[in-house]
Amino acid sequence: MDKSRQKIGELKQEIEGLMAETAGSHSLYFKDLNRDEELTIAADQEMAAASLIKVPILYTLYKLEAKGKLDFNQTLKPDDQDIVGGAGVLNWFKARPELTILDLAELMIVVSDNTATNMLIDYIGFKSVNYYLEDNGFKATRLKRKMMDLEAREAGHENISTAREMGQLMGFIDKEKGLDGAKATLCRQQFRDKLSYLLPDNSWDSIASKTGMLTGLEHDASLFFKPSPAVAVTMSSGLESQAEGRLLQAEIGSRIYQYLEKKGR
Repeated sequence: MDKSRQKIGELKQEIEGLMAETAGSHSLYFKDLNRDEELTIAADQEMAAASLIKVPILYTLYKLEAKGKLDFNQTLKPDDQDIVGGAGVLNWFKARPELTILDLAELMIVVSDNTATNMLIDYIGFKSVNYYLEDNGFKATRLKRKMMDLEAREAGHENISTAREMGQLMGFIDKEKGLDGAKATLCRQQFRDKLSYLLPDNSWDSIASKTGMLTGLEHDASLFFKPSPAVAVTMSSGLESQAEGRLLQAEIGSRIYQYLEKKGR
């Protein structure tokens, strides 16, 4: 076994040890983009995607814009029926401002705004998002309901993903042309309480990420540009404590960052 494989094996053992100490089901997809090495732990386990499903919506917006099927400058104005609770800020606004598609995308990712997300789903449709997921060979990840649609969830319509597929999608966003804007938006992510939490504050601008949470569930999908390029996705379900899930992923992020620092040298 060469030294690089030995080191990534040691990283896997550390992370498995951390996972074993936290109640729940945990999965990980990690890819060192310099060496094309992967580390996986239950990476094909399907889980409710929570707000990670907003990443394929963002990807679809940019693919449609590149084909001339969407104008980022077109404006939409929310009405009362568009407003939903949960994460975000639009549900607190007294006014109902007209916002561009790009504005809504920024809100969807940076503050995980559920109202903005639902407006975008209405605009581009479920079929568009699922078409690009299928076109990229993703078998598990699907958009099946809007945010905060509890009736749909109770009826069994749940947004699903896996750590591997979400990691591969983050890799597409990194490599494909015309997606610099998407990466910049993901780098402005304001929820940094998981993989990024224990990292140096000045590293956050070089990590494109999206988090997700539901009761008993915590996720984070991150694309590291420094200290060495990599993709990391952690997904946890069946948690007894949200705080324990976030702390687990913060510890995993710290181990990954230390690994990448050594690679960067």
